[in-house]
Order: sequence, then structure tokens, then C-alpha cells
Amino acid sequence: MDKPKKILNNKQLFQKEAVINTLIFILIISILLYADFGMLTGLGILAALLGIYFSLSLRYLFVAMIGVCAASSSFIGQSMVAYCPYCTAAAMCFLIAGTISLMRIASKYTFISLVLCGVTLVSVGMFTWSFTAYADTREPVIHNGQATMVAKERDISKPKLYLSTTCPSCKGVIADFVNNDPLGEKWLPVVVPHSNLAQGEKMLQELGYQGEVVSASYPPGNRLPTLDIQGEIFVGSKIEFEEIAKGETK
Repeated sequence: MDKPKKILNNKQLFQKEAVINTLIFILIISILLYADFGMLTGLGILAALLGIYFSLSLRYLFVAMIGVCAASSSFIGQSMVAYCPYCTAAAMCFLIAGTISLMRIASKYTFISLVLCGVTLVSVGMFTWSFTAYADTREPVIHNGQATMVAKERDISKPKLYLSTTCPSCKGVIADFVNNDPLGEKWLPVVVPHSNLAQGEKMLQELGYQGEVVSASYPPGNRLPTLDIQGEIFVGSKIEFEEIAKGETK
């Protein structure tokens, strides 16, 4: 009588973990849907849906791999491109679900568990280093041999276009701005993060831009591209240079 009861308790425990993980993955989907839809949003939602399927089927090895790999990919991506609060929230949820499942398989899949733990440590380390290194947007940046500060550029009233070299949605917007004002007389490109300043300057020059280029750790609202016209924020691939002209007439 004791043995069947013990098995039943274990199944109940598994079911409880499956429900917790399922709720976490549902939360991830909600976060990603609430955030601005980007290139990797669909992949994140797909990973969460797979996480729900494997959680309900009690296949914790796959849940652990999905959770840890999705979280690590997000952390590494943000460390290389730009900090995103919604991405970080989703990544933390992925990591929690992955950790819960990892605890269930650690004794059976020791090597895989160690590998997943190592990937997690590396990705979290990269994310932490990049966040602490570039958290202050007022940090001096070396540009053309001189220090430039984003918070104290020469013309503080000039509209600022925040962009990234790895942002697909930025390309059309950048081309439009460069075509309308290649000298940057009415706008200022701001490359994010700081580490991409040189690449951003090169990309702008290849498009024909001849003006000043500065950088920041992340844009207002942490979305790209972003146009800041004296505190009025425009976000997304639909941004046009005409917004600057409209702002001048107000």
C-alpha cells in the first residue's frame, strides 16, 4: 500500500511543477505580446509554446533546454546589441522555468545539466558586464579622437534618432533621414550600445551621411528605432524625416 501511495505523490509533484512551468510560459507569451513586436519575438513565443507542450507532457529535459537556451540567447543578444526590459523579463521567466526543470533531471542527466549551468553562467556574466559597463548614458564616448557625451551634445535641441547596426527595422528609417539631410543639420544619429559606435559610424558613412555621430547605452523606452524630438518620442519602422518638419512647425 505504501509503494502505490509514494508513486501517486511523485506524480502529483510532477503535475504541480508542470502547472508552474505552464503558467510561467504563459506569462512569457503575455510579456512578448505586450512588448513591441520584433524580429525575435516570434521565436520567443514559439519557444514558450513548446515549453508549455513539454511541461504538460512531463518531458523536463526538453523544458530545461528550452528555458536555459532561450534565456541565455536573450542575455547574450542584449549584451551585444542593446538592453531591453521586456526581453530581460521574458528571459528571467525562461530561466526560472528552465531551473525548475533542471532540478528534476540533474541526477539523471548530470552532464547535460552541467552544460546548461555553464551556458547560464556565461550568458548572465556577459549580460551583467554589458549592463554595468553601459548603464550610464552620460558616460563619455570616444569619437574621432575626442570625448563626446550624449547628454551634453553640441545642440541639445536637435532631434535624435536612436539606431543599431543589427536592427532590421532601422535600415529604412536611417536611409530616409540620410537622404533628406546627409549633413545631419536637423538630426543627430545615436548608435546603441556604446560598443557599436564605430560600426554605426561606418554604416552611416556608407549611406552617405557626413555629420556627427554619438552613442548611448540604450534608447528612450528601450525600443529601436526611436526618434526623440525634444522629449516627444516616435518608435518603429514607420518613422519618417517629415516628423522633424512637423515638430518645427509646432
